Amino acid sequence: MRTIGLLMLASLSLLAGCTSQNASFSAGKTCGANPASCGGGTLCDAQAGICTCPPGSALCGGSCANLATDGANCGGCGLACPAGQTCNAGRCSGGSCPTGAIDCSGTCVDPLTNAQSCGGCVGNGLAGRACGNGQACVSGQCVASSCAFGATACNGACVDLADSPGNCGACGHACASTQVCSQGQCKDACAPGLTMCGGACVDLQHDPTNCGSCGTACDASNVCAADNGTVRCRDYRFAGCNSCPCPSCGDRVCCPVANSSGTYDVLCVEGSCPLP
Repeated sequence: MRTIGLLMLASLSLLAGCTSQNASFSAGKTCGANPASCGGGTLCDAQAGICTCPPGSALCGGSCANLATDGANCGGCGLACPAGQTCNAGRCSGGSCPTGAIDCSGTCVDPLTNAQSCGGCVGNGLAGRACGNGQACVSGQCVASSCAFGATACNGACVDLADSPGNCGACGHACASTQVCSQGQCKDACAPGLTMCGGACVDLQHDPTNCGSCGTACDASNVCAADNGTVRCRDYRFAGCNSCPCPSCGDRVCCPVANSSGTYDVLCVEGSCPLP
Protein backbone atom coordinates (compact mmCIF):
# COMPACT_ATOMS: atom_id res chain seq x y z
CA MET A 1 0.00 0.00 0.00
CA ARG A 2 2.86 2.32 0.90
CA THR A 3 4.54 1.52 -2.43
CA ILE A 4 1.40 2.47 -4.36
CA GLY A 5 1.17 5.73 -2.44
CA LEU A 6 4.79 6.58 -3.20
CA LEU A 7 4.27 5.82 -6.87
CA MET A 8 1.23 8.11 -6.95
CA LEU A 9 3.19 10.91 -5.30
CA ALA A 10 6.04 10.44 -7.76
CA SER A 11 3.60 10.57 -10.68
CA LEU A 12 1.99 13.75 -9.37
CA SER A 13 5.40 15.36 -8.87
CA LEU A 14 6.42 14.45 -12.40
CA LEU A 15 3.18 15.87 -13.80
CA ALA A 16 3.60 19.09 -11.82
CA GLY A 17 7.16 19.40 -13.05
CA CYS A 18 6.14 18.92 -16.68
CA THR A 19 3.36 21.46 -16.27
CA SER A 20 5.61 24.10 -14.74
CA GLN A 21 8.34 23.58 -17.36
CA ASN A 22 6.10 23.53 -20.43
CA ALA A 23 5.34 27.09 -21.56
CA SER A 24 2.24 26.01 -23.49
CA PHE A 25 0.48 25.21 -20.19
CA SER A 26 0.70 28.90 -19.18
CA ALA A 27 0.85 30.87 -22.44
CA GLY A 28 -2.36 32.79 -23.07
CA LYS A 29 -3.75 32.20 -19.58
CA THR A 30 -5.00 35.14 -17.51
CA CYS A 31 -2.47 36.25 -14.91
CA GLY A 32 -3.53 39.75 -13.78
CA ALA A 33 -4.45 38.67 -10.26
CA ASN A 34 -1.53 36.28 -9.84
CA PRO A 35 1.62 36.98 -11.91
CA ALA A 36 3.36 34.07 -10.17
CA SER A 37 0.97 31.68 -11.97
CA CYS A 38 2.96 32.05 -15.20
CA GLY A 39 5.28 29.05 -15.61
CA GLY A 40 7.54 27.44 -18.19
CA GLY A 41 9.55 30.62 -18.71
CA THR A 42 6.49 32.78 -19.47
CA LEU A 43 5.94 36.18 -17.87
CA CYS A 44 2.81 38.13 -17.00
CA ASP A 45 2.30 40.84 -19.64
CA ALA A 46 1.10 43.83 -17.63
CA GLN A 47 -0.87 45.39 -20.50
CA ALA A 48 -2.50 42.24 -21.87
CA GLY A 49 -2.97 40.55 -18.49
CA ILE A 50 -1.98 37.13 -19.86
CA CYS A 51 1.10 34.92 -19.65
CA THR A 52 3.38 35.40 -22.67
CA CYS A 53 6.92 34.52 -23.64
CA PRO A 54 9.48 37.26 -22.79
CA PRO A 55 10.21 39.97 -25.40
CA GLY A 56 12.50 38.66 -28.12
CA SER A 57 11.25 35.11 -27.71
CA ALA A 58 8.31 33.12 -29.03
CA LEU A 59 6.27 30.06 -28.10
CA CYS A 60 7.80 27.34 -30.27
CA GLY A 61 6.23 23.99 -29.48
CA GLY A 62 6.12 23.81 -25.70
CA SER A 63 8.98 26.22 -24.97
CA CYS A 64 9.77 29.91 -25.08
CA ALA A 65 12.62 30.08 -27.59
CA ASN A 66 15.08 32.99 -27.70
CA LEU A 67 14.86 33.87 -31.39
CA ALA A 68 18.15 35.77 -31.27
CA THR A 69 20.29 32.82 -30.17
CA ASP A 70 18.36 29.54 -30.58
CA GLY A 71 19.89 27.62 -33.49
CA ALA A 72 16.69 25.57 -33.96
CA ASN A 73 14.46 28.66 -33.97
CA CYS A 74 16.69 31.39 -35.36
CA GLY A 75 14.57 34.48 -36.00
CA GLY A 76 11.35 32.45 -35.95
CA CYS A 77 9.87 29.15 -34.85
CA GLY A 78 11.20 26.19 -36.81
CA LEU A 79 13.83 28.22 -38.69
CA ALA A 80 16.94 26.14 -38.07
CA CYS A 81 20.54 27.02 -38.89
CA PRO A 82 22.58 24.45 -40.86
CA ALA A 83 24.58 21.93 -38.87
CA GLY A 84 27.68 23.46 -37.33
CA GLN A 85 26.35 27.03 -37.43
CA THR A 86 25.20 29.14 -34.51
CA CYS A 87 22.45 31.76 -34.26
CA ASN A 88 23.36 35.35 -33.46
CA ALA A 89 20.86 38.24 -33.51
CA GLY A 90 18.37 36.07 -35.41
CA ARG A 91 20.82 35.13 -38.14
CA CYS A 92 22.98 32.09 -38.71
CA SER A 93 26.79 32.18 -38.67
CA GLY A 94 28.14 34.50 -41.34
CA GLY A 95 24.98 36.63 -41.34
CA SER A 96 22.78 34.41 -43.51
CA CYS A 97 19.11 33.72 -42.81
CA PRO A 98 18.23 30.22 -41.58
CA THR A 99 16.83 27.59 -43.92
CA GLY A 100 13.30 28.50 -45.02
CA ALA A 101 13.65 32.22 -44.21
CA ILE A 102 14.32 35.20 -46.48
CA ASP A 103 15.89 38.59 -45.80
CA CYS A 104 13.32 41.40 -45.90
CA SER A 105 14.88 44.81 -45.17
CA GLY A 106 17.44 43.31 -42.81
CA THR A 107 15.04 40.97 -40.98
CA CYS A 108 14.82 37.22 -41.54
CA VAL A 109 11.19 36.14 -41.98
CA ASP A 110 9.35 32.98 -42.92
CA PRO A 111 7.36 33.89 -46.08
CA LEU A 112 5.05 30.91 -45.55
CA THR A 113 3.68 32.15 -42.21
CA ASN A 114 4.60 35.83 -41.69
CA ALA A 115 1.41 37.89 -42.13
CA GLN A 116 3.33 41.06 -43.03
CA SER A 117 5.65 39.40 -45.58
CA CYS A 118 3.35 36.69 -46.88
CA GLY A 119 4.74 34.89 -49.92
CA GLY A 120 7.85 37.08 -49.97
CA CYS A 121 9.16 40.53 -49.15
CA VAL A 122 6.81 43.48 -49.65
CA GLY A 123 7.77 46.38 -51.90
CA ASN A 124 7.93 47.66 -55.46
CA GLY A 125 8.07 44.70 -57.83
CA LEU A 126 8.28 42.14 -55.02
CA ALA A 127 5.93 39.16 -54.76
CA GLY A 128 5.00 39.39 -51.09
CA ARG A 129 2.07 41.18 -49.50
CA ALA A 130 0.91 42.30 -46.08
CA CYS A 131 -2.24 40.41 -45.13
CA GLY A 132 -5.32 42.47 -44.30
CA ASN A 133 -7.68 42.57 -41.35
CA GLY A 134 -8.43 39.11 -39.98
CA GLN A 135 -6.19 37.37 -42.52
CA ALA A 136 -3.50 34.83 -41.62
CA CYS A 137 -0.56 33.79 -43.80
CA VAL A 138 -0.96 30.10 -44.64
CA SER A 139 1.59 28.45 -46.93
CA GLY A 140 2.50 31.86 -48.36
CA GLN A 141 -1.09 32.91 -49.07
CA CYS A 142 -3.27 35.39 -47.15
CA VAL A 143 -6.32 33.48 -45.96
CA ALA A 144 -9.35 35.15 -44.40
CA SER A 145 -10.68 33.68 -41.20
CA SER A 146 -14.21 32.34 -41.26
CA CYS A 147 -14.87 33.64 -37.71
CA ALA A 148 -13.96 36.60 -35.54
CA PHE A 149 -10.78 36.26 -33.49
CA GLY A 150 -11.45 34.04 -30.48
CA ALA A 151 -14.40 32.26 -32.06
CA THR A 152 -14.32 28.73 -33.47
CA ALA A 153 -16.12 27.34 -36.52
CA CYS A 154 -18.25 24.36 -35.44
CA ASN A 155 -20.42 22.74 -38.12
CA GLY A 156 -20.55 25.97 -40.10
CA ALA A 157 -21.36 28.24 -37.16
CA CYS A 158 -18.99 30.60 -35.32
CA VAL A 159 -19.17 29.90 -31.58
CA ASP A 160 -17.30 30.75 -28.41
CA LEU A 161 -16.24 27.44 -26.88
CA ALA A 162 -16.24 29.09 -23.46
CA ASP A 163 -20.04 29.46 -23.41
CA SER A 164 -21.70 27.56 -26.27
CA PRO A 165 -24.15 25.01 -24.75
CA GLY A 166 -23.82 22.77 -27.80
CA ASN A 167 -20.07 23.17 -28.14
CA CYS A 168 -18.83 23.53 -24.58
CA GLY A 169 -15.04 23.43 -24.54
CA ALA A 170 -14.96 21.60 -27.89
CA CYS A 171 -17.05 21.36 -31.04
CA GLY A 172 -19.93 18.94 -30.57
CA HIS A 173 -19.61 18.68 -26.79
CA ALA A 174 -23.16 19.49 -25.66
CA CYS A 175 -24.24 20.16 -22.09
CA ALA A 176 -27.29 18.47 -20.59
CA SER A 177 -30.56 20.37 -20.83
CA THR A 178 -30.37 21.17 -17.11
CA GLN A 179 -26.85 22.63 -17.38
CA VAL A 180 -25.18 25.73 -18.78
CA CYS A 181 -21.79 26.13 -20.45
CA SER A 182 -19.60 28.31 -18.22
CA GLN A 183 -15.92 28.95 -18.98
CA GLY A 184 -15.76 25.93 -21.27
CA GLN A 185 -17.32 23.48 -18.80
CA CYS A 186 -20.85 22.19 -18.27
CA LYS A 187 -22.05 23.57 -14.93
CA ASP A 188 -25.25 23.92 -12.94
CA ALA A 189 -24.92 27.73 -12.86
CA CYS A 190 -22.89 30.55 -14.43
CA ALA A 191 -19.61 31.56 -12.83
CA PRO A 192 -19.59 35.00 -11.11
CA GLY A 193 -19.21 37.95 -13.47
CA LEU A 194 -20.80 36.26 -16.48
CA THR A 195 -24.07 37.28 -18.18
CA MET A 196 -26.80 34.91 -19.32
CA CYS A 197 -27.40 35.33 -23.06
CA GLY A 198 -29.83 32.88 -24.63
CA GLY A 199 -28.83 30.03 -22.33
CA ALA A 200 -25.10 30.80 -22.53
CA CYS A 201 -22.90 32.15 -19.70
CA VAL A 202 -21.22 35.01 -21.55
CA ASP A 203 -18.26 37.28 -20.81
CA LEU A 204 -19.43 40.43 -22.61
CA GLN A 205 -15.92 41.91 -22.55
CA HIS A 206 -14.42 39.12 -24.65
CA ASP A 207 -17.05 37.02 -26.39
CA PRO A 208 -16.87 37.72 -30.16
CA THR A 209 -20.41 36.34 -30.56
CA ASN A 210 -21.81 38.60 -27.79
CA CYS A 211 -19.45 41.58 -27.78
CA GLY A 212 -20.49 44.25 -25.28
CA SER A 213 -24.11 43.09 -25.33
CA CYS A 214 -26.09 39.92 -25.95
CA GLY A 215 -26.42 39.08 -29.63
CA THR A 216 -23.75 41.53 -30.90
CA ALA A 217 -21.55 39.31 -33.07
CA CYS A 218 -18.24 40.47 -34.53
CA ASP A 219 -17.40 39.71 -38.15
CA ALA A 220 -14.39 37.69 -39.27
CA SER A 221 -12.03 40.69 -39.39
CA ASN A 222 -12.77 41.74 -35.79
CA VAL A 223 -11.71 41.07 -32.23
CA CYS A 224 -13.87 41.97 -29.22
CA ALA A 225 -12.02 44.72 -27.31
CA ALA A 226 -12.61 47.73 -25.06
CA ASP A 227 -11.51 51.31 -25.63
CA ASN A 228 -12.16 54.06 -23.08
CA GLY A 229 -14.57 51.76 -21.29
CA THR A 230 -16.61 50.83 -24.37
CA VAL A 231 -16.52 47.20 -25.50
CA ARG A 232 -17.17 46.68 -29.19
CA CYS A 233 -15.94 44.82 -32.28
CA ARG A 234 -12.63 46.25 -33.53
CA ASP A 235 -10.49 45.59 -36.59
CA TYR A 236 -7.28 43.63 -36.12
CA ARG A 237 -4.48 42.14 -38.17
CA PHE A 238 -1.72 39.68 -37.33
CA ALA A 239 1.38 41.66 -36.41
CA GLY A 240 4.02 39.48 -38.05
CA CYS A 241 6.10 39.94 -34.87
CA ASN A 242 6.62 37.47 -32.05
CA SER A 243 6.30 40.05 -29.27
CA CYS A 244 5.43 43.70 -28.66
CA PRO A 245 6.27 46.42 -29.57
CA CYS A 246 5.99 45.66 -33.29
CA PRO A 247 6.84 48.26 -36.01
CA SER A 248 4.27 46.83 -38.44
CA CYS A 249 1.39 47.88 -36.16
CA GLY A 250 1.84 51.54 -37.09
CA ASP A 251 -0.92 53.58 -35.41
CA ARG A 252 -2.59 50.46 -34.03
CA VAL A 253 -1.86 48.94 -30.63
CA CYS A 254 0.35 45.85 -30.41
CA CYS A 255 -1.36 43.26 -28.21
CA PRO A 256 -0.67 39.65 -27.21
CA VAL A 257 -4.19 38.16 -27.21
CA ALA A 258 -5.34 34.74 -26.00
CA ASN A 259 -6.65 32.63 -28.89
CA SER A 260 -9.13 29.77 -29.18
CA SER A 261 -6.26 27.25 -29.33
CA GLY A 262 -5.31 27.91 -25.72
CA THR A 263 -2.18 29.99 -26.38
CA TYR A 264 -1.91 33.51 -27.82
CA ASP A 265 -1.20 35.54 -30.97
CA VAL A 266 0.38 38.97 -31.38
CA LEU A 267 -2.15 41.31 -33.01
CA CYS A 268 -2.31 44.92 -34.18
CA VAL A 269 -5.65 46.13 -32.80
CA GLU A 270 -7.65 49.25 -33.56
CA GLY A 271 -8.12 51.32 -30.39
CA SER A 272 -6.79 49.30 -27.47
CA CYS A 273 -5.98 45.76 -26.40
CA PRO A 274 -8.78 43.40 -25.36
CA LEU A 275 -9.26 43.28 -21.59
CA PRO A 276 -7.65 40.27 -19.87
